[in-house]
Amino acid sequence: MRIGIGLPNHVEGADGATLLAVARRAEDLGFASVYANDRLVWTNHEPLTLLAAVAGATTRIHLTGVLVAPLRTDHALLASAAASVDSLAGAGRLTLALAPGVRAEDFERAGVPFAGRGAALDALLRELRHCWGPDGDVGPRPATPGGPALLLAGTSAPTLRRIVTHGRGWLANPGLARFEDFSAVLRVRWRQEGRDGEPFRGVVVPFALGAEAVTTMERTQRAFFATTPEHAGPVIAGTATSASAVRDVVHAYARAGADELVLQAQHPDPGQVDRVAEALDAVSVGA
Repeated sequence: MRIGIGLPNHVEGADGATLLAVARRAEDLGFASVYANDRLVWTNHEPLTLLAAVAGATTRIHLTGVLVAPLRTDHALLASAAASVDSLAGAGRLTLALAPGVRAEDFERAGVPFAGRGAALDALLRELRHCWGPDGDVGPRPATPGGPALLLAGTSAPTLRRIVTHGRGWLANPGLARFEDFSAVLRVRWRQEGRDGEPFRGVVVPFALGAEAVTTMERTQRAFFATTPEHAGPVIAGTATSASAVRDVVHAYARAGADELVLQAQHPDPGQVDRVAEALDAVSVGA
């Protein structure tokens, strides 16, 4: 199982220089990937733009970006932007995890219908494959043959359908029990669809080490989920806040068959990467 670091893109005080410092530290310490999340009505950097900067500041670490895909209504332009990052980063480094989106305020601000987001995501998936395929008519050509790897985020029935028909696999943060349940269903559907091998299964778990980081995490999550406060409590409770809790999370998801675990930083201090690496000193963190 690979272990990556989620950039604290959603945390107040995480400016560009800080995020690049976190990414470089993750690479220096041997983590397999960095991850950038997405939201429009918030303080975070746009994930593709952020990962383009990270690609230039690092040399080998894998780059995963979650995109609330239906907000990107110009599908050809998104295909070009993603192919550009893939070309700049080098073949095989970029992965996109496409999500339908759950926050109506993001769609309202973008002037995009919230109700039609599933159909928009389906149309986008078709267009990306066309643009990155042999008959694609927008540039640049991606460095990765066929374009960046595509994961789907979520746990719904349409997400399952999209994974087995369009994706390389799944990335989500549903909790261990839901991860195990959805993984079992996904593997069956993958084989029924005639797909080769196994679907990629990744999971994101927040961490905050030290009293200041825990306080920042709690404040950030309550603000982040202000419009859906029922979600804040489970996220706070599910955050690994000690070295032993980090190790427990790693072992639990390794036993559950995860291919990648992203530990999502909840404080902008790059030293959080050192602290989580120390917690994992007996665990392999490379690719």
